[in-house]
Amino acid sequence: MNAELYADTLTHCITTHTGKNKNHIIVGDLNLPQIKWNSHCCPIDHIDKKIFDFVLTYGYSQLVNFPTRGNNILDVILTDDDSIVTTVKSCPPVGYSDHIAIEFTMTLTTDGRGVTDGFYNKCHYLWHIGDYDNMISYLLSIHWNALLCYNPSAEQIWLAFSHILWSAVEQYVPSRTSTGDRKDDNVQSRPKKSHTLRKCAPRKRKLWNKLHFSPHDSDLRCK
Repeated sequence: MNAELYADTLTHCITTHTGKNKNHIIVGDLNLPQIKWNSHCCPIDHIDKKIFDFVLTYGYSQLVNFPTRGNNILDVILTDDDSIVTTVKSCPPVGYSDHIAIEFTMTLTTDGRGVTDGFYNKCHYLWHIGDYDNMISYLLSIHWNALLCYNPSAEQIWLAFSHILWSAVEQYVPSRTSTGDRKDDNVQSRPKKSHTLRKCAPRKRKLWNKLHFSPHDSDLRCK
């Protein structure tokens, strides 16, 4: 698949799986060093323009404001609700990668499922006493080529891969369950925004992005 077709397929896939009443976060290495996210500028070639137009059209914000490889921002965090991402910071590369790692924190609210009378259950994995030798043996026994063959799409392979990893964790890492009181939880959640307010946020970002290209447009400023 050539790069232009890949850009078309990628934007179509993301658009198809975008829900109207949901928040979305897209992370990864776009490998588009010519896009200047801070100044909202991009080249006119098909690939850069296709991705950049998608970001503007659907009101996404790009939250990484530091270089991730050399002097370029290649790895990005795109979201249509930047209020749920509270921190973004750079970390040392993983292994021998020439890209720095990105660590970010999200603040989310729950819908109350799994909570009874103000109490909820937490599962704590005891990672320090895990049986990692047997876990490695288990993972080495997986026929990974067959897994790729029978799960051709990105969504299918991710579900199959994560299922195997969690199966290994459940088998070889002990855990304990504790009950917590919501009133005593130290994690502070942001106030829940109304549906009307959530709809206004993407519109605000779209207008702001347009204003970067037409800073003297009086009609645009009145909106």
